[in-house]
Amino acid sequence: MDEENKVVQETVKEVSSDGNTVTERVTITETPKKGVGISVASLVLGIIAFCTGCCFWYVTIPCGLISLILGLVSVNKKHRGSGMGIAGIVLSILSLVACAIMLLTGLSLIAMDDANQSNIKSGTRAEASASNTGTNSKMAASKDEAVIGSRTNPAKMNDVVTYKYNSFMYGSADLELQMTDMVRGDDAYQLLLNANQFTPEADNGREYVIAMFKVTNVKSHQSGDEPTEVNYTQFDYADSQYVKEDQFNISLDLDLLKGKLYEGSTAEGFVLLEAKPGEQGYIVFDDNVWFALS
Repeated sequence: MDEENKVVQETVKEVSSDGNTVTERVTITETPKKGVGISVASLVLGIIAFCTGCCFWYVTIPCGLISLILGLVSVNKKHRGSGMGIAGIVLSILSLVACAIMLLTGLSLIAMDDANQSNIKSGTRAEASASNTGTNSKMAASKDEAVIGSRTNPAKMNDVVTYKYNSFMYGSADLELQMTDMVRGDDAYQLLLNANQFTPEADNGREYVIAMFKVTNVKSHQSGDEPTEVNYTQFDYADSQYVKEDQFNISLDLDLLKGKLYEGSTAEGFVLLEAKPGEQGYIVFDDNVWFALS
């Protein structure tokens, strides 16, 4: 007898027309509701894993794995409510796959950011030293000083900085960046007023900085004939103590920098920021390329 089946015997007595008593034994086989709790648990945990999604991976992964195991047990044992177990299996698989994709994407972005830190190089070179008696260490130091665009040696007006740009969102290319003009303070505010007389003053005692940038896609690393996007939102302000502030300033009356650059193409436009008055400060592109506000 299958241990998952319950046998119920029932005796029925009937009296026939001739007065004789007829006894019948009826056997009823019932399947108990064994294992329904496992199916319900699989479904509930699958829903939790699906709802937490990629935001709370430390909840999604354990709930998804447990839901998957319970669902497989429920289906394999053919428990009642196995439909809920199947639903739990589907939800847990979807949640685990989505979570894995997001984790891999996050790790790849971190790896790309680390690569960007080591790929800043200058498009200009310092003149070679005339001394032939310098040691190898002095030559290495001279080479480090020639790197323009780093935090310790920021680019100045009209310096051309070549930067290996790699962004999951905007694309990948070797870019040439050049700050061709810059105004700040009262001059910048007057320029904004000339464009729009209702322009408010800068917030919190700051002053406006308007810089003109020229960006060229020297060599594209995109797959196929895809452009690399650059725009004013990729630029931020950092004070003289190198404290960077993520800013998002927009003016509909200025020709702000933006463009999708194919290899060989160039975009020019303004970058609008707010800076601390009286400080040199810096404009920072993609957290890596530094331009001095001097």
